[in-house]
Amino acid sequence: MPTNQSMDKLRKFVRDILMETYGPSVVQYSAVVIEDSIEEQKVRDLANQYIPEGWNKPAHYHMTIGQGPIPESLQLRGDLNKEVELTINMIGQSENSIAFGTFGYYSKNDMPHITIAFNKKFGGTAADSKEIKDWKPIERVTVIGVIREIGMGNKILKESIGDKIKVDFDSMNIMLGDKVVGDFYMYDRREKYLTITKIEIYPEYQKHGYATQTMNQIIDYANKNNLIIILTPEAYKIDSITLKKSPGMSTTALTKWYKSFGFIMNKGKHKDFEHMHLMYKLPSVSELYLRNKTVTTSPSREAHAGIPSEFPKEEDYDEFGNVIKSMGK
Repeated sequence: MPTNQSMDKLRKFVRDILMETYGPSVVQYSAVVIEDSIEEQKVRDLANQYIPEGWNKPAHYHMTIGQGPIPESLQLRGDLNKEVELTINMIGQSENSIAFGTFGYYSKNDMPHITIAFNKKFGGTAADSKEIKDWKPIERVTVIGVIREIGMGNKILKESIGDKIKVDFDSMNIMLGDKVVGDFYMYDRREKYLTITKIEIYPEYQKHGYATQTMNQIIDYANKNNLIIILTPEAYKIDSITLKKSPGMSTTALTKWYKSFGFIMNKGKHKDFEHMHLMYKLPSVSELYLRNKTVTTSPSREAHAGIPSEFPKEEDYDEFGNVIKSMGK
């Protein structure tokens, strides 16, 4: 059975090889990083009440999502580089590490947490926090973090997310600066529904994430106006001007794409008899109510294949921070 010391040497050896081969850009893990100075100070002020003298602090405060890049399903939804609100409401400690228990986003750890200190003098590392079993409740504090990928040497990889587009809801044009890069069509119905019949990014501007940015802005608009978005995925097979085959997504791919934003199929127990469209998405608060979930920023598992079947929630732990049911990893 390898000792902790020998495993640490092996990990360092592997990291050195990766660093030499790929440089710091290789993704080591993904996390919600507390990087704003004001938010970081909130964690630091709280942490200073619990850290013993002589203990080390991590390179940055973060809540680990998982090893390697952010899961493809979450990346498809556009979660990378997004802000997330986390709630700190527990503290845990072992011989080698101290961490705050946190909730608000998915984590592979049984107890999602932010490591605040480790005892390097006795061989402790920041990674030892995942072994903490003793958790106790503390006064709640909320902080804002950003979903990032982390490279070798704890380097935060702030990769470019491309140029920002602006959705013009008056002209229904999709704008990049003063250029029109696409268009869409939607209309309100009975002050309850928002019907979308078209979202198109022109061929020369495709594959830059503009469609995802457009969809996110439309969803924000619907949420603010408490509208249910309804639509029927349908690929444009022939360009009406050139009569050439459209380079856009197929109907199957479009359906999967809409599901990545939380749209559900209009059938079975989710059937809405007030419209005939194939898919719909309720305003954010209504969606959470429909799924009978606690209001958090955790992603909807029905909408994202490939991520765990259960998400960390506060009710998974008793008043002393002990796990009271098994969670998927």
